[in-house]
Amino acid sequence: MKSLTVSLAVLLTFPSIPVAFAQPLPTAKPEQVGLSSQRLERLGHTIKTQIANERFPGAVVLIARKGKIAYFESFGQRDPVSGAPMSRDAIFRLYSMTKPFVSVAAMMLAEEGKLTLADPVSKYFPQLAHLLGPMLDLHAGGSDLVFPHHECEIAQSEPLTGRAPFVRCWLHTAMVEYDGAKMSKSLGNLVMVGDLLQRWPPDALRVYLGRHHYRRSWSHDLDALAEADRLATKLHTAVGVVGGGDDSLDASGAQAEFTIAMNDDLDTPAALSRLESLAYAIVVAAQRSRDVSSAQAVLRRLAQVFGLVLDAPGVEARVREGWGAHLARFTPSERTR
Repeated sequence: MKSLTVSLAVLLTFPSIPVAFAQPLPTAKPEQVGLSSQRLERLGHTIKTQIANERFPGAVVLIARKGKIAYFESFGQRDPVSGAPMSRDAIFRLYSMTKPFVSVAAMMLAEEGKLTLADPVSKYFPQLAHLLGPMLDLHAGGSDLVFPHHECEIAQSEPLTGRAPFVRCWLHTAMVEYDGAKMSKSLGNLVMVGDLLQRWPPDALRVYLGRHHYRRSWSHDLDALAEADRLATKLHTAVGVVGGGDDSLDASGAQAEFTIAMNDDLDTPAALSRLESLAYAIVVAAQRSRDVSSAQAVLRRLAQVFGLVLDAPGVEARVREGWGAHLARFTPSERTR
């Protein structure tokens, strides 16, 4: 167990700022604290190899045990553009550190005998008892998590539970790019919905996202967003036109095609195309004094699948109340981070 804790500590400190500068820790040879100099050298060699393979430009590694620093080295470059070498006092901006922190905390609790790794999560979080089990029906995540994250989940869960497959259906979402790079927290190139809403209506953003299939990578494009806004306007116009009393427009075919598209691996672009065709048919039929009320009802119902508001007075009360309750759990500073 202790060797595993040391390994997790390596992961935790791999990209981090050594806090030893705030409260200096004494140093010691690795063997004095139960570590191996030879194995630590292998760690350094591995990091150098990863840098040479351009997995990352540089790193700082600090390993402390029994209150003493046994390994403290810097590798690679701090700034690949200028070629500035990495220094041990380099400042890093940290993201996605939940797993290392939680893992180290879990190992500490396990060492103290307060939990065992074979315990079901529901033992400590009873609210999850009806959601989690030895087999999941659906597991979603980004396509960049297929390996190693999801492969590790399978490797850990199936031998422990004796049940396979661990997940019946994986749903992997493709990456969104911006200016030629993956949009991500770590790159600091996120485009925030709150900012886009300053210019675009919510329905335009929902149509914009729906016009891209979840398994295909795409790039953020303001021209495409403008086109999505035009489609949202067409749908809004279609549910608001007034027809006549002549024969009713039949929307059953459009509804069937919409359902087929959504059942085909969530083909949202095709489904939105069916909505666009139905909207066009409604406008034309209304101009010819046909009854379009039932077709408009179908259009509203299908549009709700994408969360489109169209001509509704606003967001449903239950949605506002749900988000209000969620936001109330956070302090103002946490909501604005």
